[in-house]
Amino acid sequence: MTVAKTTCGGCGERVSFLTSEDVDFLPCPECGKEYCVTPNGASPVGEISDEKQERLDRLREWEEEML
Repeated sequence: MTVAKTTCGGCGERVSFLTSEDVDFLPCPECGKEYCVTPNGASPVGEISDEKQERLDRLREWEEEML
């Protein structure tokens, strides 16, 4: 069983997700915003964190330099 807790970006409520799958897509019980739930936690579907976006930008820059 995977349990993930997070604060929903849609409604601001602290929510817990419980699933028996390795990866599952579940709605926030308060507002219905969809989350991807994995053993590493829960993240909103369709949103990229600032940290990941920065890594993607650096990777794109590196690829451009290599080409």
